[in-house]
Amino acid sequence: MIAEELINQMIPPLKLYDTVDKALRWMDEFRVNELPVSRNRKYMGSPLKPI
Repeated sequence: MIAEELINQMIPPLKLYDTVDKALRWMDEFRVNELPVSRNRKYMGSPLKPI
């Protein structure tokens, strides 16, 4: 299995310029503890676990 197969396409990644408010709203809406952060479609990490 490759990483792309593990990504849930229903949960959009945050952008580097998104606000904390937006992240918290999405986490509540999608019922997740973390969201991915991307830049130019490249995975940059998550707000809680930077790469």
